[in-house]
Amino acid sequence: MKYIVFSFIAFALFIGTLVVVCVKQDISLVSVNYYEEDLRYDHKLAQKKNAEALAEQPTVTVENQQLSLTFSQIASVEEGLIKLTRPSDSRLDQAFKFDRSLASPHAFLIAQPQKGLYRLSIQWKMNDKEYFVERTIVL
Repeated sequence: MKYIVFSFIAFALFIGTLVVVCVKQDISLVSVNYYEEDLRYDHKLAQKKNAEALAEQPTVTVENQQLSLTFSQIASVEEGLIKLTRPSDSRLDQAFKFDRSLASPHAFLIAQPQKGLYRLSIQWKMNDKEYFVERTIVL
């Protein structure tokens, strides 16, 4: 009888510990506006196809806390945005704007870089068309 009561108490403590640990976990979405962005997926797909049709796509390299953008057609870019997002921690997300006034290559300083997996997305407008490129990088 003692062992049965002890087993029930141990099981209850185990379940209570699991509940506390699960409640304390930080659950963050990839994007705050995930559902709105999902509704605009067709537009994003058209932007990706436009980028694939280019003879040369922009390249991004990361070295020594700097993100360098190289694009031979940057003189034609009306406006652009580079997003560096960390799927596991949205507090480390960063965004950098660029346009035709920048020389290629152009470097952006990454604030508080932490090692790990990041999603790099480049979105820009050029010659009245919109383009989008997404890559996965590891810092």
